[in-house]
Amino acid sequence: MDFSAFWAFWTEHEAALFEGVQSGLGEALIAAVSEQVHALHDGLGWEFGPGDGGLSFALKTGGDPAQRRVARAWMASAPPFERWQFFDAIPPGPIEQVQNFSLSFGEEEISFSELRFALDPEDDRQRVHVRGFHPALVGAETQHQLSVLYTVLDTTLGEAAVELWLGQIDVVEEPLEEGLDLPGLRRAIDAQGEAWIEAGEAWASARGANRETEMPVLFTLNMSAKRWNHPLLDTYFELVLSYPAREDGLPNPSDYETLMDLDEKVCEALPEEVLHLGSRMGEGERVLFGYVDGQDTDGLRAAAVQCLGSDMGLRLEKDAMWERRMMA
Repeated sequence: MDFSAFWAFWTEHEAALFEGVQSGLGEALIAAVSEQVHALHDGLGWEFGPGDGGLSFALKTGGDPAQRRVARAWMASAPPFERWQFFDAIPPGPIEQVQNFSLSFGEEEISFSELRFALDPEDDRQRVHVRGFHPALVGAETQHQLSVLYTVLDTTLGEAAVELWLGQIDVVEEPLEEGLDLPGLRRAIDAQGEAWIEAGEAWASARGANRETEMPVLFTLNMSAKRWNHPLLDTYFELVLSYPAREDGLPNPSDYETLMDLDEKVCEALPEEVLHLGSRMGEGERVLFGYVDGQDTDGLRAAAVQCLGSDMGLRLEKDAMWERRMMA
């Protein structure tokens, strides 16, 4: 991806942008920035904000994988500008300012300081489900309710924290008497996220069956892997290890240790840029699966050849939205 036109524009207009953010950007300059951003990807949003020693400029992707890929590469390409920081996601706003924000909602004015939240953490998936309350939201259409909450949450927590840690988001119609205000919400989400990062990966095991053959299938899955953390991984892979199967399709006990040794050997050979998401076993196959950058599969192929003698057992499928993750 070539970002030279964007940075040439920024270099030319840097002084006007810096002064304009502080005194007011004119319509022409706003339109010019939007034109440059949409040239990168027409779905991207953007936002100015404070930065270390100056100001910041961030792209907003809404979690869209294609936009995330562009934003990450754009940020990596940024040349040094002494008084600017660049972000590939909207950072959290200063909490003392965020509390004073408000939104127009029909004929109502929603003050951020009046919102209250309750949290329901789910450790297995490393997600926090959020319930929010404001009297002006009671009875409104769900789409409008959620639009308000996502705006508040993005502004308060930052786009990355919302995508990484938040699960289901709901509006409740009864006041949350002991609910969290915005500073409390940010502290709770930040603390929960840090705890999960410190705890490391969360793996789960399950037993299922093939719907057609009814043969048993055993699964392991990395429940803590987040699409947000891997913006370049847009291709699903399967790496098949075959074994002599019993009548039920599972390995004989005498072959199991050898199979697990090969499994471990393959996992250790996978390059760092490949995400091993889990495995399934049944019907004579142990399948390791995960995601890889579709533009850089050489390391994955080399690991297959090193451990299995060829890459004949490697299957690749474009899947930018990670839809195969839960179907694997």
